[in-house]
Amino acid sequence: MLVSVETVCADTSAAVDRLGRPAMPATAAAIEGRGTEASLLSPEKAAAESLGPGLQERLLRMRATQAYGTPDEVRRRLSAVAPRTAADELMLSTTVHVLCSGRPDALALPGRRLGLT
Repeated sequence: MLVSVETVCADTSAAVDRLGRPAMPATAAAIEGRGTEASLLSPEKAAAESLGPGLQERLLRMRATQAYGTPDEVRRRLSAVAPRTAADELMLSTTVHVLCSGRPDALALPGRRLGLT
């Protein structure tokens, strides 16, 4: 069985929050029925977006079930997913505004940091 896990990995919690914030308004739009094709805002624009307290709390609860965090936190979360879900494979998805941002190895970097490659 394949299980998809939204994954955002960075060196600090602040960087994880900054990178993960743009997905919140887009997910909120889908939850509220405003479309699944909402634009992914820049981290600066996403930080300025106001989400209602109930919606913000719901999005943070959803995020807590995924693998957001520092390399050690993400490693722990991903290691727990397979036994909990009986997954044979994990598919990691990353919804960030600028993935490569001058780093051609940005897709391989999380795997190296997590000791997967």
